[in-house]
Amino acid sequence: MAKPKEVTKKVRKFSKNLKVELTYDELLAAGEELAKSLDIINDLDTELESIKKNFKSKITEETARVEQNQGKVRNKWDYREVDCEETTDKKTKTVKTVRLDTAEVIDSRKMTYNELQGKLFADDEKGKN
Repeated sequence: MAKPKEVTKKVRKFSKNLKVELTYDELLAAGEELAKSLDIINDLDTELESIKKNFKSKITEETARVEQNQGKVRNKWDYREVDCEETTDKKTKTVKTVRLDTAEVIDSRKMTYNELQGKLFADDEKGKN
């Protein structure tokens, strides 16, 4: 019987990442892809700046509310429009201002010279408007 042949060469096929010169069409395609990517980056940067401005505006708004409420809590008071009434007393020659919500006298002063002068005609008050 004959002896089998001994294998002296062994061949193995595989792929390896090596440098390859690009063709003109490949360079053109890469350039177009590069331009698209740069456009996308510019658009995203613009969008990011817009979002930052929007959020900065919201943060500024909330910060103002915090400061306003912080003052209310710290001071335990706030300014508001309150209905008041002014009473003129010719006997004591004083004018008193009273808060209508608490009936507290918030101001008392002497009448001015003009306030002490009487009106000659009932229409004098209407004529001032």
